[in-house]
Amino acid sequence: MKFVIKICLSTLLPVILSCKETDRAKTMCGCIGPADKQIVNEMVQYVGGGRFNIQPITVDGIPLQALATACSVNGGWIVSTEISKPNYVISGNTKLSCQPGYSSYRGPIEIEITKITKMP
Repeated sequence: MKFVIKICLSTLLPVILSCKETDRAKTMCGCIGPADKQIVNEMVQYVGGGRFNIQPITVDGIPLQALATACSVNGGWIVSTEISKPNYVISGNTKLSCQPGYSSYRGPIEIEITKITKMP
């Protein structure tokens, strides 16, 4: 009987521990996770639903255009009426991506906005 219990424990324990590690990894990304990179005074276009189209920026020497989702949405933000004209300037902290293999600006971006200014 003790042998059966030892076998069960040795089989189930790694499975239980791996599940807890996966849950921990999920809490270390996205809006609930730590900051990844800081952006300062980036011109963006608000497209609705808490999403901002970040105008072309250069990251690691590569020009990129990205779509970022705000961690906290303000119902007073106004959707841009011109497709190529930014209507806000934002600063904030991007969050680690929950998508395996992606980092900020190379995958889905979530951002904690620390400052937002409406452009004229």
